[in-house]
Amino acid sequence: VKELWQAARMRVPDEKAERMQQLVWREQGEGLTAAEEEEATQLQQYGRHVMLVRAKAATLLAERGHDVSGLAPVIE
Repeated sequence: VKELWQAARMRVPDEKAERMQQLVWREQGEGLTAAEEEEATQLQQYGRHVMLVRAKAATLLAERGHDVSGLAPVIE
């Protein structure tokens, strides 16, 4: 159960979230280079992975009778 709670509380590290935000702003402005597009794709995939792991862990915890209502968002 401890591992499920750890998985349910996973977060995208601040530096990855900040980098993704920088890339979004850059894309809206001057656009991205091919390398930046690849980096943005990888960061998006990582974020989706974190969300899926958290969702699965929270589902399992809830099915086992645990209160998961207090879990924080993936990215704050």
